[in-house]
Amino acid sequence: QKLTLLLGLLGLVASVNSNLQSYLPLDCDDIYQNNNTSSSRVYTIYPGGPTMPLHVHCDMDTDGGRWTVFLRRLDGTENFFRPWDHYKAGFGNVAGEYWLENIFLLSMRKRNELRVGIGDWEGETAFAQYSSFLVDSENTGYKLHLGRFTGGTAGDSLSTHNSMMFTTFDKDQDTWDKNCAQEHVGGFWYRLPNDQSHRLVRTLRDHQVEWLYLLSEDLLHEDQTGVQVLVHTV
Repeated sequence: QKLTLLLGLLGLVASVNSNLQSYLPLDCDDIYQNNNTSSSRVYTIYPGGPTMPLHVHCDMDTDGGRWTVFLRRLDGTENFFRPWDHYKAGFGNVAGEYWLENIFLLSMRKRNELRVGIGDWEGETAFAQYSSFLVDSENTGYKLHLGRFTGGTAGDSLSTHNSMMFTTFDKDQDTWDKNCAQEHVGGFWYRLPNDQSHRLVRTLRDHQVEWLYLLSEDLLHEDQTGVQVLVHTV
């Protein structure tokens, strides 16, 4: 009888552990699918498996929600002029400004679309959306694979960066004879320093970001200060 009770308890523990393992969300889309009343806030996801929890801000409001935010700039409080290892590991505060770790793992687990949202000091906003987003492993320089521009009030300033490897001030992988990350004070998938680059992580000097090719010059004021880059499952 004691053996039967022990086996029963072990079975219960195994069942509980199995249930816990069965719901380890890979991204904010999984969280939304599990509970579509989830609000926009910080959640824990597991794109690298159960031993690698990752805190992230989920946008459950914009355009149907389900968005996993991997880059967020609000007011210039976070230093984005960082070396390769910092971008690899992620940095910042997910409740504020940050760069998410494991973007490679996040992008490879599902087919995702990409949305870039920008804003200015006056509260004006614009966005650009792309049909797919994938980042290769570190062995290939975190090479960017970007789908076609599908629309948005901001126009397309990102397609020229497609197929570029990631560049930081201590790892130059752009096509310029100098270092774009050094020039623009932040890491990104640069090609050339002024080639339609939106420089979303710029700058420490003036706390601005830039999206050069707006559909309308009146859409946003000159000082574009905030940005969110988000992905969700197609």
